[in-house]
This record gives sequence, structure tokens and C-alpha cells, in this order.
Amino acid sequence: MGRMWRRSAGTAALALGVALVVIAPPVRSAVPLGQPAFYTWQAPYDEWTAGQRVVALTFDDGPGAYTPQIMAVLEQYHVPATFFEVGSEGAAHPTMTADLAAAGFSVQDHTWNHPDLATLPVSQYPFEIDQTQSMITSVMGTAPICVRPPYDAWSATTLQQLAIRGLTTMSYSVDSGDWQRPGVQAIVNASVGSAFPGAVIGLHDGAGDRSQTVAALPQIISQLAARGYAFVSLCQAPAPPPPPPPPPQTSAVYGFGAAP
Repeated sequence: MGRMWRRSAGTAALALGVALVVIAPPVRSAVPLGQPAFYTWQAPYDEWTAGQRVVALTFDDGPGAYTPQIMAVLEQYHVPATFFEVGSEGAAHPTMTADLAAAGFSVQDHTWNHPDLATLPVSQYPFEIDQTQSMITSVMGTAPICVRPPYDAWSATTLQQLAIRGLTTMSYSVDSGDWQRPGVQAIVNASVGSAFPGAVIGLHDGAGDRSQTVAALPQIISQLAARGYAFVSLCQAPAPPPPPPPPPQTSAVYGFGAAP
């Protein structure tokens, strides 16, 4: 990853399952458009997490060979998470994006080819951002509302270009360091040791060997839960309440025949 410079659909406790992805009208982000977000309460739909003992696990650069393994761990522990997909990888692995959608995970935009947005010409934003939006929307049925700039690099132009599209620039506040493959324990220590209420933890499911991330994930989840943290996803509308049941069907009977 390398730093260069929500009401979440899956609320909180480990005991809860992953919520379904739903189509919902956009809402204004807790952080004004044109500014980067670093904490859970700054993400759209997640304003409610301010002051709550929650963290968000986020995964960049997939989908890829390790995405199914990461999904399996998250589902085993009933933990929601957010995946910032590279568009070209999503196009190459559409069934993985569909699987993320079916499981209820939040899938957001991480550009098409993972460029440095701080230096990207404005003419390339339709390709890098809009094309990724369209790809994810075609699979998910709902459009991403957050973009994570690759390398966590952006400029005033980046923030402006995303804002005019109605998109929130979603960074992170804890770098797990897994992109350097420093060892399983180092990833666990960085993720858990630096966690705080509202932290957005940056991890990876793509762009290389992520076996250390897969191995570290159960420990990260267990240790954070033991410290009283619950888990939320980002940039995802909460599931609406179920519709009321239909009224019971009754019919009058006249004589020996059915109701007219």
C-alpha cells in the first residue's frame, strides 16, 4: 500500500452475520465531498459509528487468488469487511466479485489499473474511475460510493474529480504493512496494536502473495474481538427492514359453493 503523503451494512458483533447488499439512494457523507476520509464515522452511511468501539477491515487490489480464502475466514467469524477492487482484476474475475456481492460484503472502487492518482491527468479519470464504477455496478447491482486512491496518494485534482462524481475519497487510518509481507506476526501486531475506535485497517487480497494476510486474519479478528471491538463495513447502505407480511387470505362460503 505504502502511504505517500459507516451505518454499515454489517454492524458490529462477531455474533452477527454479514448483511445483504441492497440498492439504496445515496446519502451525503459525514466528511464533505472533496476531502479524504480516514475513520469509520467519515464514510457514507457510517456516521453512527462515531464514539463506538468499532473497526473496519478493508482489503485492496483484488479480487485475486487469495480473495476466496479471505472471504472464507471472514464468513467463518461472521465479520463484515470492505473490498476496494481494481477494475481490471474484477473484470478478469467476475465470479469473485459476484461472490462478494452474494455474501453481502461492501465492494468499492480502487481504479482500473492502480495508477498514482496524484499525477494522473484529468483525461484519464473516465477510464480509471468511471469504467471501474460501471464494472462493479454491472455485477453488484448498485454503484460504489467510495474510492480508495492507490498508494494512498491523491492531489487537489483527485479530490475534485471524485467529488464532482459524488464519490467519497476513502483512505485508511491503520496500515497493517501486509503489502511488504513482513511476516504473519508483524501484520497482526500492526493491525491490533494500532487499532482504536473508528479505525480503518488497510489490508490486501490482491497484487501478489497474500498468504501472510490470510494466516494473520484469524488472529487479527480474534484479538480485536477480545479487546471489545466490533466490526463494520464501509460505504454500504444498511439493509431495509423486511416488508410486513401479507394479510391472511379469507373467503366467505355461500351454501355449498365457493365465494363469488
